[in-house]
Amino acid sequence: MKQQIIDVVAAVIYDCGGRILACQRPQGKPLAGFWEFPGGKVEPGESLGRALQRELQEELALQVTVLDEIYQLTVNTADGNRLLLHFIRALKQPGSEPVSCENQHFQWQAINQLETLDWLESDKEFVRYLMQPYRG
Repeated sequence: MKQQIIDVVAAVIYDCGGRILACQRPQGKPLAGFWEFPGGKVEPGESLGRALQRELQEELALQVTVLDEIYQLTVNTADGNRLLLHFIRALKQPGSEPVSCENQHFQWQAINQLETLDWLESDKEFVRYLMQPYRG
């Protein structure tokens, strides 16, 4: 069977204080309890930016302005496919605040405190990338 590459978007959402939104996977989902950057799979024919906006609206009722892709990595899945993760910067739109639509916990986290959370393995490399300026 041919290996499938699945595009996935992950939002790096900043608030006005420069903190980043982190979400905890809810009970009942695979890898429940781990933290991640919100997002999801890109649908066929959908741009990365549009997929990010759709996923954030579905998961968090959050409106964002998409900026740019700042990091990309590939992850092999247990079923033999590969995820191409696109980490994309976004700003929450004024007046739009996240709401837990899927019973997930979320919090705004200072960049220099990101490593205090128990991240999904696939997101840890990106967290290390973001933390580089804070390590001296």
